Amino acid sequence: KKVMDGNNPIIVWGSGNQSRSFLHVRDFAAGVLLVTEKYAQADPINIGHGKEIKMKELLKMIQNLAGIHNEVFFDLSKPEGYPRRAADISKLKRVTGGFVPSTPLEYGISEMIEEYRLSLKV
Repeated sequence: KKVMDGNNPIIVWGSGNQSRSFLHVRDFAAGVLLVTEKYAQADPINIGHGKEIKMKELLKMIQNLAGIHNEVFFDLSKPEGYPRRAADISKLKRVTGGFVPSTPLEYGISEMIEEYRLSLKV
């Protein structure tokens, strides 16, 4: 939102070195369907993506895909949260016969950018 709104500079809390894992909703839905078909038990399973990205890399990706390259300021006086957040999907792979999310993060980000731009035209 900060990129798309044209913030300059874009202020990021913390160093940008914290990493997160993102999952496209289509991959989530496919994972849920597979788990219910192949493992119908009352036992928790993480449905996520094993690939992580640092926040500063995600910001660059968003800027590149949006074609907006404003300055970035990492505000080290602000908290950045957990250094790493990602789901362990080893159980998901095991119970589904190897399911791994397949939608590239770039594709999901591109969809979000397009939807954001369309919402501004309303």
